[in-house]
Order: sequence, then C-alpha cells, then structure tokens
Amino acid sequence: MLTNPLTTVLLAVAVVFAVVKGLNDGASLVAVTSAGISLMPLAAVLTLGGALVVGPLLMGTRVATTFAIGLVPAHDASGRLSFLIGISAAMAVSALLATRGLPTSLTMAIVGGLAGAGAGSGLPVAWSTVAIVVAVGLGAPLLAGVVASLVLSGLGRLPRGRSTQSRLRWLNYSSFGLQALAYSANDGQSMLAVFAVAVSGTSAVEAHLPELTVLAVAFCTGAVLGLGRVGRSLTRALVLTGPADGIAAELASTASAFAARAFGAPVSMTQTMTAGLAGARTTAGLRRVRWEQAARLMTAWVATLPLSAFVGAAVAVSVGALR
Repeated sequence: MLTNPLTTVLLAVAVVFAVVKGLNDGASLVAVTSAGISLMPLAAVLTLGGALVVGPLLMGTRVATTFAIGLVPAHDASGRLSFLIGISAAMAVSALLATRGLPTSLTMAIVGGLAGAGAGSGLPVAWSTVAIVVAVGLGAPLLAGVVASLVLSGLGRLPRGRSTQSRLRWLNYSSFGLQALAYSANDGQSMLAVFAVAVSGTSAVEAHLPELTVLAVAFCTGAVLGLGRVGRSLTRALVLTGPADGIAAELASTASAFAARAFGAPVSMTQTMTAGLAGARTTAGLRRVRWEQAARLMTAWVATLPLSAFVGAAVAVSVGALR
C-alpha cells in the first residue's frame, strides 16, 4: 500500500502528464497522418497507444533513463520533489501554449523544467547532458527537414497512376507505424520516466506491461481531446497535398528520433514532424509553406525551454524557502 504522500502525488502527476503528452504530441501526429491518408483518427490513436506499450519492451528504456536521472539525480526525497516541480513547470508552460493552439516541444519543456528546478533546489545539474540534449534537439529538426525533402523528391519520380497511389497509401500506413515505434523509443519515454521516479526514484528505468498500459490509455485520452484544436495547428501551418507529404514527414521524424536515441537524447517528435513537413513542402516552392503560421510555432519552441527553466527554478526556490 502506498503511504508516502510524495509518491501518491507523483503517480497522479505521471497519469496527468501522459494525458498532456497525448494532448500535445499525440494530437499533432494523428492530425498529420489523418490528413495525408484515409486512416481514421481513432485508428491512428490506437496505433500510437499500442506502440507505447510494445516499444519500451522491445527497444529498452535508454531515453527514459536520461529523463529520470541523466539531468538531475532523483534518488532521494529532495530529488523526487525537484523532479515533481520540474515536470509540473513543463506541463504548465505547455498547457499555456496549448490553449493558444501552439503544440510546443514538451520535451524541451521537461529539460528546462528539470534543470531549473534542480538548480533552484541546490541539486547537481548535469549541464553537459543538458547541452547535449539541447544540441541534439536543435539538430534533429534540421535533419528531419533534409530527409523529408530528399524522400519527397524521390517519391515525386514515381509514375503517376492508380497503382502508384495505392502503393503510396500503404507506404503511408507503414511510415506512420514506424513513426509510432520511434516515438515510443524516444520522446514518449518521458512518461515512463515520470512513473519510474514516482514509484521509487531509480538508477535505471524498467518497462513493465501494467504501467505501460496505464500510460498508453492516458496518452490516448489526451490525443483524442487534443485533436480538435492542437492537432489542426500543424495542418493549418503547413499544407499537405497528398500521401507523399505525410510519408516524407513521418520517415524524416522517425530517422531523427532513432538517430537521437543512439545518444540517449530525447527529441521532440512534434518539432521534427513540423520540420519534416516544411522540408517536404519546400520541394514544391518556398511559397507553399505558410511561414507566418510556422513562425508562430517556432517562436513557441524557442521560448519553451527558458520559460520552463524559469518557472521550475522560481517554484523550487519558493518551496525551499517554505521548508
């Protein structure tokens, strides 16, 4: 039986956090793939949920371990409290931006929130790891844009016809499936990290079917709730003209996520997806991208990490003064 109040609060936050991830990330990914192919939004949501269960069991929890202990140690009560403050700060900033229809980088919000809360709590922050995560986070969208442009250029050489359209449709199904697995192996593992810290504070994160299922259900709930507002922001900002755009963007974000995972670094799937869409659209001309809308998204991304760090540090200092 759970008797530690901090553990109880952290477990509740872990579930709420999974809902927020679905609201921010899941809704965006589903909206893009549903706009590109005839895959129903509910089927796309369930695909993501299934990947969140299967992915960590098959591919491990390297990125979750980075979230849990790689930035700020969360072994004792002070570390777990700091972790709670950092995650709460990240959710608050992301929720604020989501109310304005801006799907931001929740991953960068977490990094900023944890680093700020750790510094405000007087804990040792692994600034070198933070720097690596930020550098990979900046490079991943650039990689996604280049990969998407190359993929779309290759698809554009295919002969036109009904058979090609059918092949593109099935390729789009496959690319979304790969993207779902990439999400579960990288960005989506932040949910597992929060759950692991909630249970005990840990030196490693293990994947277990029951907790993965709970997190997947919470994530899918958030994704469904976010489709109406947050999910449409990407499709309004960057025009999709057919399945080929979705394929290019999905494969680009998948490549970026798996490349970052090799460093144990989390990257935002929302960011890489948007960069992939922009890269895909530039093959048809720069004017095909709605740059004003894209600029709003990028402004939100740039502000996310420092704002989350400030909020996390401010709350941590305030809590420390009251203890």
